[in-house]
Amino acid sequence: MLNLGIDASMLTAQRSGIGNYVYNLLTEYLKVKGDTRVVLFSDRVVAGDARHFGEVVENIGPPIRKGPLWLSSGLYPLLKQNEIDVFWGGNGYVPLAVPRGIRRVLTIHDMVAHEAPQTMLTVSFLTRRIFQTLAIKQADRIITVSHSTASDLARHTRGRSDLIIPPLMNDQYGPVEPDQVDAVRQRHQLPDRYLLAVGTVEPRKNLLSTVRAHADLRRQGLALPQLIIAGHIGWKEQDIAREIEEMAREGHARYLGYVANEDMPGLYAGAIALLFLPVYEGYGMPAREALLCGTPVIASDIPALREATEGNALFIGHTQAEITKALRLWATEALQAPASKLHPNRSAGRVAALAFKEALEG
Repeated sequence: MLNLGIDASMLTAQRSGIGNYVYNLLTEYLKVKGDTRVVLFSDRVVAGDARHFGEVVENIGPPIRKGPLWLSSGLYPLLKQNEIDVFWGGNGYVPLAVPRGIRRVLTIHDMVAHEAPQTMLTVSFLTRRIFQTLAIKQADRIITVSHSTASDLARHTRGRSDLIIPPLMNDQYGPVEPDQVDAVRQRHQLPDRYLLAVGTVEPRKNLLSTVRAHADLRRQGLALPQLIIAGHIGWKEQDIAREIEEMAREGHARYLGYVANEDMPGLYAGAIALLFLPVYEGYGMPAREALLCGTPVIASDIPALREATEGNALFIGHTQAEITKALRLWATEALQAPASKLHPNRSAGRVAALAFKEALEG
């Protein structure tokens, strides 16, 4: 039996991007490798729906719950005590020191500290540049979530991606019944027609440019639907939040906050289009999720999003001027966002699980 230790710090009650990646991949892996003992290690409380994976060791390290320092603060004896064979750092970090014989498998989701450092808090930037760089050097196997991230990894660190395992989409992302759309619309008091933006409220997601471009066009009399924004509050968010609040007062936008995973298909399917215009991404799950629900996507013209959407999007520049120009043309039907040609891949989970099994077993 394999004793697998996991960084479970992202398996919280309000799970999003990386948390969903880890949860879904672990679920599929255990279907093909049932004789695995899983121990979830976390610096905070692990959500109830993730506790079925195995044993839980939580609230590790100092009371400050930010960053990866807890991985190297008190985890060493716990790894030894639990006789861990392999540790999976699914959040981009691994412990700096482990007992002899433990292999470390690392998943890199993006290289934002190299590609878009201006979007980060200083402490997060330094943490990434120092601890992620050390993790890349120490890992026995490195997994990236896209060819784009693998390329960024090689260019900035000379590290090599051993495997590319894209995010697995939840089974709920596919054709959505009208009743489900109506239920989500009523629950969140949504208009009949709306544009949608999804992502953590932080600079890399480029919501400030998106909100301003959209509002300016509406002020000019262009018949754009209201912009609905869904996502956690992140960092450097004050200007973005202030702008969203102002646009909400004028009736141009509305911020929902975090929306539960079970409501996301209906939220996507009810939208006229998804505006997903980040400065940088390692993959871009919202764009793919929206397409699987049949919603057209207007996306930043960056490699990760071309990969995640398989080209099924209207790709535009992500400056405010470029967004304004593109939305004007889209609203007047001079530009079209292509209909989605993506369909749920029911075999993707097993393929990813077998690849992950290979990474863990070396």
